[in-house]
Amino acid sequence: MKRYFAILLFVLLLSLSASAQFFQNTVVKIRPNKALFTLHPNLGFEKPIHRNFSITAEIAYKFICVYSNRFEAEFDFFSGCTGGELFIGARGYWGKVNKHLTEYDQKAPFGWYGEIQLGYRGININSYHASDPSVNYVEDVAINDLMSVYLLGYQFNAGNRITFDLNIGFNFHWLKSWRHDIISVEEIYPESNNKVNIQPGDTYRETEQRFGFACSFALGYYIRFKKQQ
Repeated sequence: MKRYFAILLFVLLLSLSASAQFFQNTVVKIRPNKALFTLHPNLGFEKPIHRNFSITAEIAYKFICVYSNRFEAEFDFFSGCTGGELFIGARGYWGKVNKHLTEYDQKAPFGWYGEIQLGYRGININSYHASDPSVNYVEDVAINDLMSVYLLGYQFNAGNRITFDLNIGFNFHWLKSWRHDIISVEEIYPESNNKVNIQPGDTYRETEQRFGFACSFALGYYIRFKKQQ
């Protein structure tokens, strides 16, 4: 029994050591404006893989969303809007590291950088009440968005642990699609001779490609289990 316990303890120590080595120099981040003002809890990671390069990842959950049916805009606040986001990216750094670190030459994850991200956003809006000039209707909407993001930014740290990440750029929505499932329809002017083209049970889709503006601020914690060499 003691032998098995010793083997288990040895494996556990190896696992902890490997985990510590993997997370060494990793930055764990949140976007506070996204979490507080739009109620999208989010968590990001940045892991240096080379002196001048790192990989990034971010996940977020959506509680609210802004959605327009082309005739009106509505801010859905806790009314059946759910979804999530996933972004994976790669950064290239240049320049010199800031004064809080011990190294004189650049080392990711601090300094000026350029980044490319690939992202996916999926949103479901249940029982959305909308209208056009002739009818009021209720629909379920599923939104899928595949995009790429191109950023220029700067990341620095304070006190060796707390990090600040600012960037600006643009995104391109390669395939943004909406699926509309019509639940119910009510004619606004039933006495009119105009026939309604939307009926309960109908499903229709929309797609688009477009450019957009991108800008973000992230607050992070820099994990270092030992001094930089």
